[in-house]
Amino acid sequence: MMGTFLKSFDTSPTQTVDNPTLPHYSLPGQEELQMSLGWIWPRISDKATARNAIKGGFWAAIFIVVVDVAIGMYSLMSHEKFDGHYDAWVLVDGALFGVIAWRMWKNSRPWAVVGLVLMGLEIVDKLQNATSTFGVITVLLLLAFINAVRGTFAFHKYSAAEGAPLDPSTQNSVLP
Repeated sequence: MMGTFLKSFDTSPTQTVDNPTLPHYSLPGQEELQMSLGWIWPRISDKATARNAIKGGFWAAIFIVVVDVAIGMYSLMSHEKFDGHYDAWVLVDGALFGVIAWRMWKNSRPWAVVGLVLMGLEIVDKLQNATSTFGVITVLLLLAFINAVRGTFAFHKYSAAEGAPLDPSTQNSVLP
């Protein structure tokens, strides 16, 4: 009985994609856990998985743009604040997230960081002024931006490791 339990632990070292010289040990159920949490905290092991993490942040930014435009248009049409807190100024916020989404699509590291910082500032604002709007979706959006930052840095790391020249349109610049 005890021997079967001990055999279930895979303690034989395997090479990792990130560093082939370092051993990687896995615990039972670790792969299943990673697969079930993959959309929350994806494993980034190559350019393709880095790009998928970036796409998650891109779609989070697009979601924010759509919601901000809807709230802003409601505020403009009705001449009142939405939920007592949001007015037409959310259109500026939506425009910023639109630029962030566009630049994240181009694998821009600085703009992914700007998106994460702006999302963090939005969370602080929600916690101070409109706690009723803070929820699970806000946390998931924050995780998407964190993963996008991870993805953009990993994408450039794997691109440099391949020695392939980066497409000039994907160069990270502060200005578009």
